[in-house]
Amino acid sequence: MLNWIKSYLRGVRAEFAKITWPKWAEVVSLTVLVLAMVIVLTIYVGALDAFFSQLFKYLIELRR
Repeated sequence: MLNWIKSYLRGVRAEFAKITWPKWAEVVSLTVLVLAMVIVLTIYVGALDAFFSQLFKYLIELRR
């Protein structure tokens, strides 16, 4: 059992050696991109929410 654990941990270490980490500039640029997309999508969903809210209020008033 102990040999299996040692073998597993050696394999994990070998796989970690294959990882290529991104450069700091790439991390920053992709983070900015993600934040920009979150802001754009938040505005888009908020606009849709406001539009449909007003539409449903209008339709409810028509029914009365």
